[in-house]
Amino acid sequence: MSFDFRPYAAGDERAIIELSKLNFPTLNLTQEGWRWRYVENPAGPAVIELAWDGRRLVGHYALSLAKLTCGGEPLRAIQSMLTMTHPDYRGRGIFAAIARSAYARAAADGIELLFGFPNRASHSGFLRKLGWHTVYEIPMLRLPLARVPLPKLEGTVEGVRIFPRTVEMLWNSLSPSFPFAIAKTAEYLNWRYTSYRYTKWVHFPSGARNHEPAGIDGVLVAKRYRAECQVVCLLCKDAGVGWDLIRAVAFYYQKVFGVQSVSLWQNPNSRLHCLLEKQGFANGDPVMYFGGLALRPGLAMPMAWQNYANWRLEMGDNDVF
Repeated sequence: MSFDFRPYAAGDERAIIELSKLNFPTLNLTQEGWRWRYVENPAGPAVIELAWDGRRLVGHYALSLAKLTCGGEPLRAIQSMLTMTHPDYRGRGIFAAIARSAYARAAADGIELLFGFPNRASHSGFLRKLGWHTVYEIPMLRLPLARVPLPKLEGTVEGVRIFPRTVEMLWNSLSPSFPFAIAKTAEYLNWRYTSYRYTKWVHFPSGARNHEPAGIDGVLVAKRYRAECQVVCLLCKDAGVGWDLIRAVAFYYQKVFGVQSVSLWQNPNSRLHCLLEKQGFANGDPVMYFGGLALRPGLAMPMAWQNYANWRLEMGDNDVF
C-alpha cells in the first residue's frame, strides 16, 4: 500500500490532534498547544511531515527550529520533536520514510544540525534506521531536601511574571563560553515558559534594584512534578549565584508545596555541578537519551557536537518537561 507524504498545511491541525489522542491519550494536546509549539515558535515555523492514507492521517513528524549557538555564534539547527504513527499502520516503515523526507527538506533549507531526545521506544530506531549518533544519556541531578537546611535568601532573589530584556545582557555575556546551547534570550524564555505551571526567578547583585539596566546576574525557571521541584532552566554568572537561585526556589517549593527533593540537569564538567555535588546532589532517574545528526556534511568533522562536554543542556530544552 502506498501513502501520500506531504508537508503540513493550514487546516491539518484537527487530524493531527485526533492522531495524538490515539498515540498519547494522556497528553491532552490541543490545537492551541500544538500551534504554540510548532507554528508560533519565535525561531520560526516547524518542518512538519505528514503521511496520509487517503483522507486518514497515519503519520506525523515535527522538527522544531532552534536558535542554537556555537561559542556565541548562531548555528542553524532543528530539534526532533513529536513523532506519531497510527496504531493500525505501525511496522510499515512510515516513520522512517517521513523522517527522511523531513530531514531532506530541512537540509535544503540550510539547517546544519538536527538534535533531540528520543525515548526508550524510539531510540534504537533513530540509530539503526536514520543514522543518529547518541551523544549522552543525561541523568537527573537530585538533592533530597531533608539533607540540607534551606534558609530563605533576603534581597537577592525575586519572582517575576515575565523576564525583562536585561536577560539579553546576561545571555550575551555567558554564551561565548558555551560551545553548543539553545539561545536563552528574553523572547525565547517568555515564549517557552508562558504556561502557568512554571515559576520564574531572577537574581540581583547585592544592592541592585529592578530598574537598574544591568541588575540581573542569574535567572531560573522551575515547576513542580509530584513531590519534586524541577529546575528546568538556569542561567547564572557563576556557581554561587546558581546555588543561591536553587536554594531559594527549593525553599519556596518546600514551604508552599511540601516537595521532598530538587532536581536539574547539569553538565558534569561545569563548576556548578562540582558545587552541587559537594552539597549532596547525586545522579538518579530518569535518564534521558540525547543525540543528533549532522545535516551538513562538513559539520561532522571535527565532531565537536558529538561530545557531550561541549553541550549546555537543561530539562526545558526537552519538551517532556
